[in-house]
Amino acid sequence: MLASAYLYQYFDTLKDETLAASLASAQKAVLLDADSPYGHAHTGLALMFLGKLNEAEAHFDRAILLNPNSVWCAGCRTAWLNRVGRTQDALAALDMMARHDPFLPAWHWETRGVALFVERRYEEFIAAMRRKSLMEYYDHAYFAVAYAYLGRDEEARAEVAEVLRKKPDFSIRAYAKLEVYKNPADRDHLLEGMRKAGLPE
Repeated sequence: MLASAYLYQYFDTLKDETLAASLASAQKAVLLDADSPYGHAHTGLALMFLGKLNEAEAHFDRAILLNPNSVWCAGCRTAWLNRVGRTQDALAALDMMARHDPFLPAWHWETRGVALFVERRYEEFIAAMRRKSLMEYYDHAYFAVAYAYLGRDEEARAEVAEVLRKKPDFSIRAYAKLEVYKNPADRDHLLEGMRKAGLPE
């Protein structure tokens, strides 16, 4: 839980030391209990955002082996699938989760949205993300990009305004570190879309 708290704090602050604290906490959890699926899943998440995608994979696989029925552990691995370009696998896994859990958490729609966004399926991305109950500043940033690529400039500007309302110090340069992708083209596509939408550099 401490690793999770640090990770969510990192999403807001983007401070390297916060991400390092998340990884350290997750690794301590695994040290205390090598069979903790949640310790392995959190270790995988921290490694993923550090750009260590290959190392992260082993922890996600271990988490699912230890608890194959955990929708949350499967969801963590799905986020990794998006980052390594396996979006079709991610969408298939999300479909399976939906069959197992009728009360889908907010992150389900976010992870589905990212998969659809990476595939440039902007209308479907918007439809999926609209089902998320609570929007973060980065969700609005993704919306802004999707609308910009669709040529819906007024809606893109409205989403940019919402990003800056929720995070006045937002900048593409600072935010870019959060978007780790195996294929640089996937990251570049997102960042270029942010510029197209009018988010501050």
